[in-house]
Amino acid sequence: PKYVVGVRHVCRQAVGVALGISLGIGIGVTLSSHLVLGPRLVDETSTTFAATAAGLAASGGVGGDGGHVGGAAFSEPVETRTGDRIAARGTAVAVAAVTATAADKSAAEEELRKLRGRVEQLTVQLRDAEVRSEATTKTIAAKATGLLGVSSALPNVPFYWYDDAVMLMRSLKSSCDSWGKRDADITFIQELSTHPMRTTNVAEAKLFVVTIPLVTSFACGKKEDHIQRSIEALRRLVATESWITTRGRRHIWMLFDWRIMRWADSAWGLVPDDPARGEWANHLSLLANMTVLTYENWQTHPPTCSTLSSMFNDFCHPKDFNWLPFETWACSVVVPYFAAEGMSSEDVGGIFPTPSFSEWLARSTSLFYHNDPKKDYQWGATPVRRMPFNLSTLPAVSIGGNMNKAKHLKGMAGSRFCLITRGDTPSSHKVFDAIRALCVPVIVSDLWHRVAKPFPTLLSWDAFSFSIPEPHFMKDPKQAVAFLWTLSLGELKYVYRSLVEARLALDWRSPGSRTASFVLASSAELCLSGSSPMIGGGRGGGSAERSAGKSGKDKK
Repeated sequence: PKYVVGVRHVCRQAVGVALGISLGIGIGVTLSSHLVLGPRLVDETSTTFAATAAGLAASGGVGGDGGHVGGAAFSEPVETRTGDRIAARGTAVAVAAVTATAADKSAAEEELRKLRGRVEQLTVQLRDAEVRSEATTKTIAAKATGLLGVSSALPNVPFYWYDDAVMLMRSLKSSCDSWGKRDADITFIQELSTHPMRTTNVAEAKLFVVTIPLVTSFACGKKEDHIQRSIEALRRLVATESWITTRGRRHIWMLFDWRIMRWADSAWGLVPDDPARGEWANHLSLLANMTVLTYENWQTHPPTCSTLSSMFNDFCHPKDFNWLPFETWACSVVVPYFAAEGMSSEDVGGIFPTPSFSEWLARSTSLFYHNDPKKDYQWGATPVRRMPFNLSTLPAVSIGGNMNKAKHLKGMAGSRFCLITRGDTPSSHKVFDAIRALCVPVIVSDLWHRVAKPFPTLLSWDAFSFSIPEPHFMKDPKQAVAFLWTLSLGELKYVYRSLVEARLALDWRSPGSRTASFVLASSAELCLSGSSPMIGGGRGGGSAERSAGKSGKDKK
């Protein structure tokens, strides 16, 4: 909104200048100059010259009126004053010319020459004003684009949306309590159903959106019911002409669940196998060419692993990090967690603050962190998640144990900064809860920027969040967060405004959310452009058959 207001202000000024000067000068002086400086300027008769000068006066008056119109319409007095001056000078010349003799003609001509020079000067000024206006508009747009990739910067990505009742599992909605509350797949599918880039012409589509809400299905009812629903939906998918033609390439599927990772998927059956699918019977072959929308991207896809494992000491199965998830599909796109998970849109709507900067600055809590102090976490996260309790003596902080979801969100909504440590893996849903609450995320997770942040090429995360290296935080947590108390008013305002803008891209359920559009843009940019030039080859292929490696523990 602030950029729109800024652009409107610039355009308002530019149009005011254009109208005032164009009417006041263009009509007043330019027309008069044509009358006076015509092909018969030096007429031998004073009568003709006087009549010409009278025309100047009349035209100058018209110019003055035009200046009044342009200035009054846009509250810009400069154009009005300019028109008045031209009109007055034109009248003075006319009065003098009525009684002028031949000897006075040269003086009149000099006056008219000056007027013509003034017209040229003002024309240049108008052109410069237009250039400045355009530059200002571009600067504003550039700032927005640098932060978010606003609508003009996001690429147009036409996509095909599978409109099939069995795939969409519409019959599940009435019996599933978590429908649209727990996972982003339902919201994503619904948002794209009415998206302007949706096409029914498969030949025009750059992407194909798989509309099977598999993760929501997995959370609803009995596992055997989920398996049956999924089998029926996937049979429909692989029988379509578009799937047969593309063999799953350029298909994007929201599978935002840790159970999809190769080290865990065999234990859960999130994507069921089915002999009736023919060559796609095995879930590994089904996923092999697809793009999966998920919570982290470890770049451990089959083509990458086959190339880099021997080169970089078993890249996909390091001995000191044996839980490393490797993806059994062609490409991963990190998308935001579902903020306020488990809450309905109606309930979560009440926890959506939209304060002004001054109201945000007046929030009573400087730093917020709440977590279970007794719980143990996987893969070294326990000490990192307990260290923030050492900050409880700092001024105006809220540091403590667990809260229920609604209370936790309200606590964030009353705080300026939210400290967020990594969970069992580098990502955390609390980052996105904080963004919804307009609580600036302060992230303690060394691998966050490499594997867990959504839309890395479209968002400048440094503009609206802070990161603290884990070793620095573990050595002295108070010293690590001290900078938050040193930020200037200008820095705070910049971070706050950036966060307000970023929320549109990162909160699935914010009013005016553009998260679905960012998912399309990121999928096209990261997964249609080919693999890394450091690796070679192309995306969208690769064998699904490879060693499962060591399986890790279940992620919370």
